[in-house]
Amino acid sequence: VTAIVEAEDGTLWAGTETGGLARCNPAAGDGGVAWRSFGPEDGWPGAPVRAMAAGRDGSLWIATSSGLFRFDGQTCLAYRQADGLAREDVSSLLVDADGDIWVGTSDGVQRLEAGAMAGYDQAAGLEEGKVAQIAAAPDGNVWFLLDDSQQRRLLARFDGQRFDQSLRDPTALGLPGVQPNAVVVDRDGAIVVGDAQEAMARSLPAESGNRPAFGEPVGPSGATPLLESSSGELWIAVEGGVRVLRRQEGGDVPSEPDGEAAESDGAEANPGEEDSGLDEPGLAPLEEAEAGPSDATPPLVEEVPKAGMIGEVIMAREGADGMIWFATKAGAIHRW
Repeated sequence: VTAIVEAEDGTLWAGTETGGLARCNPAAGDGGVAWRSFGPEDGWPGAPVRAMAAGRDGSLWIATSSGLFRFDGQTCLAYRQADGLAREDVSSLLVDADGDIWVGTSDGVQRLEAGAMAGYDQAAGLEEGKVAQIAAAPDGNVWFLLDDSQQRRLLARFDGQRFDQSLRDPTALGLPGVQPNAVVVDRDGAIVVGDAQEAMARSLPAESGNRPAFGEPVGPSGATPLLESSSGELWIAVEGGVRVLRRQEGGDVPSEPDGEAAESDGAEANPGEEDSGLDEPGLAPLEEAEAGPSDATPPLVEEVPKAGMIGEVIMAREGADGMIWFATKAGAIHRW
């Protein structure tokens, strides 16, 4: 599994490296979750999936190694270089608050707005490299994580006109490290940046258009921020599974687990097969944690019990009902 996303109707979609595409409805049935696979007979060409995003009209946008696709469950519309893509090797996707589609490729970014494709590359200030991740903040800024030709991870920010050159030196912004590994937007619109070697950092409030700055380090070193849930929990990927930071007065503090497994399902899901149930132990529930001192760096997050050590997690998505889905490098899907 290389990508998961929940569509507007609550169905969960999963894509794979081998070109598999499958859909399930977690609300259907009473003994598990049945997967329905799609193939050429359904209009899906079977290209290796890199990323997915749900369109506002119920469609599914799919980034692949051979172009961008819009799939409505019956027909598949392809976008390739002839349609304005800088490269057909599409690596990342985002649907922003206006419904525009941001497309990251192996060399540049495109924005699909009202059917028209606009491109951004080195001429607009974007560093050369593969766009690995895209995140949009409520202030209109769009953030990117790039892999450059020297195998470095770089941050980029688009303010609506140009890319911010100040991000070439992450430490000048207050970031604790120089190897960013993920960028997520929290529920307050702040940017949370992870680092391969150091702790995470959250951006400080700033007036629109100002140079971003980051506060004190948060959480364990080397963690990858996955998402902040609607309830204020920052889920992070660590070696072997996931941990969580619960937001409290005074900052992010660790949630203490109660040591019992939750009544939620994990999934050794194979989207290439139908009727794959989600019936294995899931993640553990979390109790309320006492708030730490407001001027202290939050302590390391305690590990979620073994039910939360689900393997190397590559992404997480929250559904409209608050359910959180996790995909692992081993090809499993878990829900909490």
